[in-house]
Amino acid sequence: LPDSKADLLLFGNAERAVVEVAHRVAAGEDIKQITDIRGTAYMRQGIPEGWTVLDSSEIDADKSLVHPQTDPYADTSAKDKQGCGDKNNQTKPSKIDP
Repeated sequence: LPDSKADLLLFGNAERAVVEVAHRVAAGEDIKQITDIRGTAYMRQGIPEGWTVLDSSEIDADKSLVHPQTDPYADTSAKDKQGCGDKNNQTKPSKIDP
């Protein structure tokens, strides 16, 4: 955002945010004052009152609380040992004579 010199960044599925920004700018609102729309980011001069600054390198310092990332393609814990079907309970083809 700082490198782009943009006043407002819209992210995600921003269709509603784009419409709201367009309506508000068309109504004469300064884009720098639009700071309350979900899915937007904007630059601030300082830390707002009441906000807490966290050092991101300290958030997961206790590695025992961090769960390993799950790979849904490698997880085979729910795999059925017999496979998907029972050979004795297969659907039989039907023949229809006209």
